[in-house]
Amino acid sequence: MPAARRIPLERGVLTHERMLPSPLNCAFGWKVRREACVREAGSGGDGALVSSDGELLRQIAEMSPLLICYVDRDQRYRMVNRAYEGWFGVAPEELIGHHVRDVVGEQAYAPLKRPIEAALSGERITLETKLLYRKGGLRYVRVNYVPHRSDEGEILGYLALIEDLSERQRLEEIRRFLAEATAILASSLDYMDSWQRVARLATSTVADWCWIHDLAPDGTLRLVHVEHADTDMTDRARTQGDPHRARVTAPSPFHDILEGRSAGFVTQDLQSLAAGQATADAEHLAYLLSLKHRSTITVPIPGQGKIIGALTLASSEPGRFDGGDDRSITEELARRLGLAEQHARALQAEQEARLAAERATRRMSLLQHITAALANAITAEEVADVVLTHGLPAAGLRGGAVLLTAEGGAALEVLRSQGYPPGVLEAGQRVPIPVDEGGALAALAAAGSLLPLDVGARHHGYLAIGLDATRPLPAEDHQLHVAIATQCAQALERARLHQERAELHDHAQRIAAENAALYQEARESEERKDEFLAMLCHELRNPLTPMLMGLELLRRGLRNNDLDRNAAIIQRQAETIARLVEDLLDISRITRGKIELRRHPLDVASVMASAVETARPLVESRQHALTIEAPEGLQIEADWVRIEQVLTNLLNNAAKYTDPGGNIALSAARDGGNVVLSVRDTGLGIPADALPHIFEPFMQAERSLDHALGGLGIGLTLVKRLVELHGGHVEALSEGAGMGTEVRVRIPLTAAALPS
Repeated sequence: MPAARRIPLERGVLTHERMLPSPLNCAFGWKVRREACVREAGSGGDGALVSSDGELLRQIAEMSPLLICYVDRDQRYRMVNRAYEGWFGVAPEELIGHHVRDVVGEQAYAPLKRPIEAALSGERITLETKLLYRKGGLRYVRVNYVPHRSDEGEILGYLALIEDLSERQRLEEIRRFLAEATAILASSLDYMDSWQRVARLATSTVADWCWIHDLAPDGTLRLVHVEHADTDMTDRARTQGDPHRARVTAPSPFHDILEGRSAGFVTQDLQSLAAGQATADAEHLAYLLSLKHRSTITVPIPGQGKIIGALTLASSEPGRFDGGDDRSITEELARRLGLAEQHARALQAEQEARLAAERATRRMSLLQHITAALANAITAEEVADVVLTHGLPAAGLRGGAVLLTAEGGAALEVLRSQGYPPGVLEAGQRVPIPVDEGGALAALAAAGSLLPLDVGARHHGYLAIGLDATRPLPAEDHQLHVAIATQCAQALERARLHQERAELHDHAQRIAAENAALYQEARESEERKDEFLAMLCHELRNPLTPMLMGLELLRRGLRNNDLDRNAAIIQRQAETIARLVEDLLDISRITRGKIELRRHPLDVASVMASAVETARPLVESRQHALTIEAPEGLQIEADWVRIEQVLTNLLNNAAKYTDPGGNIALSAARDGGNVVLSVRDTGLGIPADALPHIFEPFMQAERSLDHALGGLGIGLTLVKRLVELHGGHVEALSEGAGMGTEVRVRIPLTAAALPS
């Protein structure tokens, strides 16, 4: 245990020692030992105890400038020190037993309610906040809540220590305000804008109102800026009347400041301040009194050798501003406003000089580059853009237009325009020649603002330039304008020649491309023709060979069985030849428009069954599984023979291009006003690059395979043409080689649905 410490008192010595803090005395960091006592000086025996630890704590609390209180768990005061009287104007004993809310007021209690409840739950709480007390005014405080527990651990109440940080906070806000104001004033060359921003900052930190005034040339008081913490009040001040507006004439306290006869003033009396403004307007005086600011300070804003304005800060809080620190701070702010004005004017003068030099350099640079820019302009539009955006600004002109001859020289058309009001020389506008009197062009021509664009004997049009009629045109400027017009005319001539060359080049390129396309088309047609003839010979030779062999055997004489078999072979091969020839004839008829459809209502399922029977020999010979799905009663108005031919070709294709033992599915379904017929197989599929060409004549995805399986490559072409004759559409779908193929045929239900 730490050693005891002795404190001399008036009539003895108080002995105490450092202990772990307890709820009632942890704010002091020590407690008086129960055994400690104060003995009379010179006594050698056990003197009577003259002071307990509770009495000592109360004495310390009474001497403390902090607010110290003890509150029970019902939030009622059980002990308060004398500092409360200074804050609330009430004797401490009168607060005992009252609820915290009744003493501090509702507005101050609201932010304290949760911390108090936390303290009564056993938490030690410290917070800093701004509170508006019912009687103590607005204060920024630091509050410490220390729970008080019984020996059994039960919360009995809390000890509170409240420190007033308002002055420290005010000084910090002022320091921060001055720093922010300095940053604002240094950030802009527009000192009037900076002043307004600083005024707005002041009303959000150190005052309710801020006014800045100066003197008008006639000697009347003039408002420069007014700001209030409430924007509605600011608007009201600007619309209903300046509290120190222009009607206020000398003599007045503000004139004394602005004319250098006063170093400023502080007033807590609004009535005398308003009366001192020498205003005879009763309505205006009533308005001033309605603002209800109770404390005002006004100081001069010093400039370079003169007073340039007056700064006024006002507050609705009585006594808010005094003649001490507040005046020094306000004068410092005014000094910084003045420095900002001087700095802004110096920078503005420097910037204007720099801008003048830059304009001269830029004009010279633009004049140097205009020729190069026009050299790169290859169209009349580009020439006009260069002249209007580079040439005219280089000459200090506010606008202009380029007008070209049109209609064989009978009119002028505005190619490009810049800087004119709507309806005057707008792009695309045409003006007849001769120019109407009183028109825009006539006025320009009369003012020397319409310069011809001539190259030799060729007249391109005019360059219109916007001149300032209020000042005379120097001769060197006119020479510059003429030089720009000459360069513009030469560039337009180059653009015309370039356009002619480009048109000749494009024409030659187009003819060459068309010739190349025709040559490629002819070459591809020739190649297809050769391939077709080769396939045709191959396809005709295949059935002829067994036919010739059969005939030779017949000539030698055969038994009846052999005779029947050879006759069947000859018949089947002859039918193959007939089918090939018929397909070719169908393609030819369709191409020449000689084929006619015999439409009549037909049952879709019946047509599908007929096509299946026709294709069945090939399907069965390759051992494919064929499934058919057709709803009953589904009808279309179409040519039976041609629809059967379409389905037969699709089934034969599926059988040929599917390895033996594959699957083929034939289905039909209604889709809106159409019937969709689908043939799907598990065969070789179609490569993605061949899908777009699969319906073209003599096109086959695998020609070597087609040769091996038979076919001229016109089956799908015939399908496409026959379907389109019915007003339908056909498409092929495949996920790629080896992934099978699906061909979908979409045919309208009735002929009436076809386009005329």
